[in-house]
Amino acid sequence: MAFYTAAPFVGPEIGPIVGGFINYYTNWRWTFYVLLIWSGGMLAAIITLVPETYHPVLLRKKAIKLRKDTGNPAWRAPIENMNKSVFRTVAWSCVRPFQLLFLEAMCLSLCILSAILLGILYLYVGEGTIAHWIY
Repeated sequence: MAFYTAAPFVGPEIGPIVGGFINYYTNWRWTFYVLLIWSGGMLAAIITLVPETYHPVLLRKKAIKLRKDTGNPAWRAPIENMNKSVFRTVAWSCVRPFQLLFLEAMCLSLCILSAILLGILYLYVGEGTIAHWIY
């Protein structure tokens, strides 16, 4: 669990190092191949190992099972009775991250920390690249 929690903060520091080794020993295409392989493995692990925890979805599954077992169509989950539009759902999904950013102090602190670390990292990498071209 600690590895999974630390991944967003360690990833930006480890990624360029791993990418540098991949590019040094193979061609540039393998950087993308390794990223695709890693992403596919993580997707498969998430699909197979991570259970559903969203309460409305769990209630819907339970209602479907009860309807099937009892034959009574009166069993309905609250999420099945909602009629929200796709636009409204997408708009709310776009607003929610900003609510978290501005209303949760810890989220804002971690985002600022990640921004500073990435800024330092890219300045370091960019400076080395500029120095290589100048000299």
